[in-house]
Amino acid sequence: MPFDERAGYAGSGSPDMVEQSTNYAGAPYGNSGANYADEQPRLGIPREPDEPETPEEEDFERKKDLRIVIVWAIVVMAMIAAFLVYQKTKKLKVELNDYVTVSVNGYNTVGTAEAVFDIDQFVEDYGSVITRKNGGVTTDSAGNAQTAAAELAAKYISGSLDRNSALSNGDTVTYVWNCDDTAAADQFRCKLIYSNISTEVAALPDPEPIDLFTNVSVSFSGFNGQGTAALETASAEDVYANLTYTVEPSEGLSNGDTVTVRVSDNNGLDITTDYVAAYGKIVSETERTMTVEGLTTYVTRAEDLADGVVETLNEKSRGVFETEESSTWTDGTELMDFSYAGGYLLTDGSASDASGETEGFTGTDDLFDMGSDVENLLYLVYEVRVQLPENASAGNGTDWFGWGSGYQSLFGTDNDTDNETGGNAEYGTANDAYDDSEDSDAVDEERVKTYYYPVLYRNVMADGSNVYDAGALSYELPGRSTFLGFDTSDQVSFRYGSRTYKYHGFKTLEAAEKSCRDAYDYLYEIETL
Repeated sequence: MPFDERAGYAGSGSPDMVEQSTNYAGAPYGNSGANYADEQPRLGIPREPDEPETPEEEDFERKKDLRIVIVWAIVVMAMIAAFLVYQKTKKLKVELNDYVTVSVNGYNTVGTAEAVFDIDQFVEDYGSVITRKNGGVTTDSAGNAQTAAAELAAKYISGSLDRNSALSNGDTVTYVWNCDDTAAADQFRCKLIYSNISTEVAALPDPEPIDLFTNVSVSFSGFNGQGTAALETASAEDVYANLTYTVEPSEGLSNGDTVTVRVSDNNGLDITTDYVAAYGKIVSETERTMTVEGLTTYVTRAEDLADGVVETLNEKSRGVFETEESSTWTDGTELMDFSYAGGYLLTDGSASDASGETEGFTGTDDLFDMGSDVENLLYLVYEVRVQLPENASAGNGTDWFGWGSGYQSLFGTDNDTDNETGGNAEYGTANDAYDDSEDSDAVDEERVKTYYYPVLYRNVMADGSNVYDAGALSYELPGRSTFLGFDTSDQVSFRYGSRTYKYHGFKTLEAAEKSCRDAYDYLYEIETL
C-alpha cells in the first residue's frame, strides 16, 4: 500500500493507521475549522503535531476567502437593491381616525353634533412623508402653494355625520368616511386607513320651559262695542330681546270678545325649536287668546245701572237745580224740598219708524238732532216743593223762574194766547195753574206749591264711572233748546194773590211720563225705573 506523508497509509487494513479525509479544497479538516488534533481523541487516533502550510496552500486559502467576500458583497448589494425597489413601490399607510373629533352640544331632544377633521395636525404629521407620484407643486383655491398632504386631504379625504340635529341622550351619531382610496394610492402612493366613528349622545342638559306671554300684558279701553286693545311688554332682554307681539283684532271690541296675541322672532327664528338651541328654553305656545273685559258699558236696561248710580245722580241733579234754577227765583221764594220721583230710560230699541227702519239715536228725526254718539237718555224726575214769596198779593204781574235769555221751555206743543200764562191742558201746565187771587189772606201752607222737574242725562255708563267724574257726564235742563229739541215756551204756572209764578216743569208726574212716551215711543225703547 502506498504511503502518503500527509495522509499516512492509504490502506485500511492496518489497525494503527486510518484514512484522513480532506475538505472540498484538499486541506485536512484540522486546517478548515475541524481541527484534526482535536478529532483524534474522538476517532481514537493518536494526536500528531500540525505541519506548516506550504505557500501553495496559503495562496489557496487567500483566494478562497476572497471568493467568499465577493459572494457576500453580491448578496448584500442585491438585498439593498431589493429594499430600494420595495421602498420605492410600497404605499404609505395613513391613519385617518386619529384626526377626527366628534362633539355633541345643546340640550336634550334638540342636541346638535359636529365633526371636525384636524387638517393642520394632519399636514404637520404627514407633510414630510407624503409626496406626489409625479412631483410638482400645486396651489390651493387661494393660489397659495400647498403640500402634498394638504392636497391629499382636500381632494380625497372627507366624511360626514349620519345625523347632526334633534339629538337626545342615548342616541348614536356616526361619522361616515367618504374617501377616494384609488386616487390616493395612484397619485400619492398612500393607503388610507380608516373606519367609521360612532359616538353615543350623553349628558345633554334638559331645556327649561318658558312662557313668553308672562312678558306681555293686554289692556282694553274705550266703550263696549268700540273698545281697543293695547299691548305692553315688560322686558326686552335675553330671550325677549328680539320678540314682536301682535294682537288681533284690536278695534271695535265688546266685552266678552276674544282677541289673539301672537309672538314671533324678528330674525325669522322658529321659536319652538331654535330658541332651545339659542337660549335653552322650550316654548310651548306662540299664540294665546284673551277675553275682552272691563270696557265701559252704556246702560241699555234699567237693571244695568250699578248700585248707587241713581243716588249719585240725584245729588248731582239737586246741585244743578240749585245752581241753574232756584238761583234765578224772585227774592222770597224758598225751595222746600227736592226729591226723586221716578225716571225713564230711553235706549236704542228694536222699534221702527213709519218707514220700517230702526232709527234709534241717529239724529234723523225732525224733533231733535242728538247726533250719532248718543247711546242712551236717562230722565230723572224730581218733585219740587216751593214756597212762594210772602208778599205775593202785592201788585199785579208775572214772575218767571228758571228762565234764562234764549232758553226755551219744557214740553208742550200748543200755546194758548188767550191765557196770559199760555200752556197746554193735556200736559198739566197753564190750564192747571193755581189761582189764589181771591184768598189774599192765605196762610204759609197755601203758598207751598208742588211741580215736577226733569233732568236729562246722556250716555250713562253702567258702572257709573262717568257719573262719579264731575265733568264727564253731560246733562240737559228744561228750558234749553237742546233739551229734546222742543221749541215751545211752556211751563208750570202758579197764581198767588195778584201775581203769577211760572216754573219749568210738569204739573204731575204722569204728565212727564206721557210726554216722553207719546213723543218717542216709535224711536226708542222706554223703560220706567
